[in-house]
Amino acid sequence: MQKSKIFLIIGGVMWVVAILFVLVLMDNPGTLLPLSAQAATAVYIIYLAVMIAMFILGMIFRKKGR
Repeated sequence: MQKSKIFLIIGGVMWVVAILFVLVLMDNPGTLLPLSAQAATAVYIIYLAVMIAMFILGMIFRKKGR
């Protein structure tokens, strides 16, 4: 399997997990992560950054493969 497909699949799975996480949080706000607000925000920002990086890496490797 090509690197670009792997990165795009990981990014897509992370996107689906993020959507499901938001839907669960809408039903049970504040019960999923027993962290302080600052720690939870840091986790969300890191997750978002990694997800965006996976999509960008997938696109970069896709262009290099052509």
